[in-house]
Amino acid sequence: MNYIEQYNKLPESFQNLVFITAFNNPSPQSELTKHFKRYEVECKCGCKKLPTPLSLSVLELLRRKTKKAFIINSGARCARYNQKIGGAKYSDHLNGEAYDIKADSRLIYEIIREIVLLEKKYDGALVQKISPYTKHLHISILERDTTPAIFPGFYKPAA
Repeated sequence: MNYIEQYNKLPESFQNLVFITAFNNPSPQSELTKHFKRYEVECKCGCKKLPTPLSLSVLELLRRKTKKAFIINSGARCARYNQKIGGAKYSDHLNGEAYDIKADSRLIYEIIREIVLLEKKYDGALVQKISPYTKHLHISILERDTTPAIFPGFYKPAA
């Protein structure tokens, strides 16, 4: 399914968060949402692989709710780049459904809090995996039905 077809399946409130015409603009500076440019979320190898419109709309919603800027360490990945960096064989990044967000413990807490509130609002249908680590937060926003889970990662709260 291409990006336009994925976009058309989104609820209207989510469609308003993503600038779908920018998906066809190869410029790294093109804005995919109000707060995220293409270069921030596409595969870092240069292949131009992008996240799904659903995952990008949820990321934008989290950014707006926390009112804090995010630095995306990793968004969508192609198989070659995922293998090069030692990513998991079945990583959700490969489907454009995961993000690693650079964050301190306070921002990690705020993002998880907003995820919990969004899950209540949308009946637990958005974020399926949350893994807090010491300096980043991994989230997976899957388009398929799975059981939501919070994985402990290697999170160590600041002293």
